[in-house]
Amino acid sequence: MPKYVNQALPYVGLELVNRGFDPFSNGASPDNALWRAILLREPVDPASLPVDYAQMSGHFVSKQVWPGAGYSGLIGPYTLPAATFDPSNNRFGTPLADQSFTASGGSVTFQGYVFIRGNKAIPPQGCTLSDQTFTANAHGYIDDDRITISFTDGGALPGGLTESLVVEVHSATANTFQVRQINNAPINLSTTGASLMVCDASGTIGSWEVLPTPETVSNGDERRVSFFNLAEAEAIV
Repeated sequence: MPKYVNQALPYVGLELVNRGFDPFSNGASPDNALWRAILLREPVDPASLPVDYAQMSGHFVSKQVWPGAGYSGLIGPYTLPAATFDPSNNRFGTPLADQSFTASGGSVTFQGYVFIRGNKAIPPQGCTLSDQTFTANAHGYIDDDRITISFTDGGALPGGLTESLVVEVHSATANTFQVRQINNAPINLSTTGASLMVCDASGTIGSWEVLPTPETVSNGDERRVSFFNLAEAEAIV
């Protein structure tokens, strides 16, 4: 099966190993769609991606860099200018869009990033669990939103959840929520876990980049994350 690589890689000076695909071929325009990027703390192995496409976003967001040192947990949202349709390839090509962050109070290390379309753009945030109910003040989620529950170093997932599992929010209030399977099946959480993070898993994975070695943005330095021609991809057999 062919793999796809962006023709225009978003970071000059590094040889990026891309594992992406083309969600816009055959006429689906990305005009003014909401996008965001998240940094990845470890590479994504394409061979390990879930067969169930509804679970794919969880595979990425569970590997993200946690907020800190000037990085909020997301880059963007990006607003794309109008796409230009290329009738010879039956595709839309998107102009350049870029955003940046500046490390502050420390450094930020990552080994890749992913662009996500149609996302609520809520940064990861800490949460706690008690009696099947998660608490995260002003979390911003509503019923039926898709999330993953993850944990920081030294933490642990609640019993009943697995790493990168995408679940749905239900019984949401301003500061609390419960979760269920995306097929509405209940989930029994048998332990409370530790150092938990709730992560937005809505949206569609558009493209991702893997750096050959980790990159560190030092305190006070700026890092721009740009993409263009996301809709244009070439098959690598």
